[in-house]
Amino acid sequence: MKSAQQTSKNRLPRVAAALSLAALLAGQAQAQNPVQPLAPEAAPAPAPAAAALAPAAATVISTERDWRLLDLGTSCVAETAVTVDGVNHHLEVRVLKAPTSPLEVTISSEIATSPIAGFKASLDRARTQVYSFAKLSGNGVEEVYWNIPRGSEALISYLKREMKFETQTLDATGLPGKVVTFSLRGSSATITKLGRSCAAGLSVPTAADSAFERAFLPQAVATVDVVRITPAKADSLRGLLSQARQAFLNSAAVQSDIERLNAQYLSQINELAGLRRNLDRLTQQEISRLENARAAAQVAISTASAEINQLKPQVGTIEGQLVTANAEYEVSYNNIKPHLTRYNNLVAAVQSAESREDDAQSRLSDAESRLSSAQSELASLEQ
Repeated sequence: MKSAQQTSKNRLPRVAAALSLAALLAGQAQAQNPVQPLAPEAAPAPAPAAAALAPAAATVISTERDWRLLDLGTSCVAETAVTVDGVNHHLEVRVLKAPTSPLEVTISSEIATSPIAGFKASLDRARTQVYSFAKLSGNGVEEVYWNIPRGSEALISYLKREMKFETQTLDATGLPGKVVTFSLRGSSATITKLGRSCAAGLSVPTAADSAFERAFLPQAVATVDVVRITPAKADSLRGLLSQARQAFLNSAAVQSDIERLNAQYLSQINELAGLRRNLDRLTQQEISRLENARAAAQVAISTASAEINQLKPQVGTIEGQLVTANAEYEVSYNNIKPHLTRYNNLVAAVQSAESREDDAQSRLSDAESRLSSAQSELASLEQ
């Protein structure tokens, strides 16, 4: 996952380069070169059974009215064709079979006598939804005009639900030229089958296409002046957007892996969060309390040390007094020692006398008790 993240970080800056290129090319395009009203429409010729620009290796998967679905080996193309003033034009919706490849909408035209610098198309009468088709490097047989991706979901929705798609050519000075109108009869079924056949059964555009455009392609791209975009710059922009989209998909995959790992190790993550809270508590509360206790102990130690220093001078004096008291005790003990035997004998005699006295007292109490009992009996007899 770390490798994918690093790849994303290395490639994503190219998105900024692509957008910067578009911004530089845009300039004041809308102010200087607004979309002109469409010239009178030339009568479109019906789509030929075998389009002049179709690759020789193409396999026709299906045909729906004016649209057909082609398998080109590595990609699939939903297309329609029209002829204007003898020049064949193809509107193509292309999906590469690789699941990470972006959707592309292009117009392919035979090389005309009057060079075409680009195409523009509006989806509404107010001309607020303008789609630009920039010229790519040619192959000498046809010219390919690439739709700068912006709002592809709205464009494909328009192609599927409407009956025609009007585009207008632009010459090298930016002036509008011929109107090229493509029939959209059969487009809905063909584009839907394009997703089922070549986009892994997904819709066209895929959710990844729409998410990428919302994340990296602002509406400002709509103001690009395609006349000022050379084929080399269009090729570069196309390549940068492809790389940026791949980096975006990589980052989305990494995010998905992170979410899966978070779910897998949720208990450990919660335990880690609890340990961190305990660590914070120990750091902020317990350690603070222990530091305060240590400071108080240090104060007590300092006070005790001061008291010890104060008492040390008295120890010598008290020790001298103790020696004197011990000497006096020895003298006194030696004085009374000869009398201890006599004293002990007197104590024993006193204790013996006290014992005899207690015994006599007990006998006296017993005699008094018998006398009292005899008196009571005598009194009872006298009655």
